[in-house]
Amino acid sequence: MSNPPSSSYRPDIPRKVVDIPNPSGARADRPEASGEDDGNRLVVGKSISVSGDISACETLVVQGTVEANVSDATTLEVADGGLFKGDAEVDHAYIAGTFDGTLRARLTLEVAESGHVKGDIHYNNISIASGGRVQGSIDVIDAENN
Repeated sequence: MSNPPSSSYRPDIPRKVVDIPNPSGARADRPEASGEDDGNRLVVGKSISVSGDISACETLVVQGTVEANVSDATTLEVADGGLFKGDAEVDHAYIAGTFDGTLRARLTLEVAESGHVKGDIHYNNISIASGGRVQGSIDVIDAENN
């Protein structure tokens, strides 16, 4: 008769760590991604469509479809595959999906390699990754008229 296996035996199996990308396109190095705005963060999921006016929202994350006017927001993030149609006036805009309308980014506009911004665009500082597209009326915001 054989002895039953010892319950203290623990095989050394290497664990595989999986890197799961953040679907919202938020980057941890940005100050607004620190989690301080969780109470005023609106996330529109991939299969969600929203239309109307959005206000009193610190951060709007668009993974689905939003047709709206956005005011009083600090950050607009359009994730890869997300679509925003309408007008937005924000401090920071990060576009990895599609933005179609009037965009006023008072501080920064960042267009990812998968991003497409189309319409009437006003920005203070802009960054466009290789592959990112910007088309339409483009103007720099005068620092005095911010």
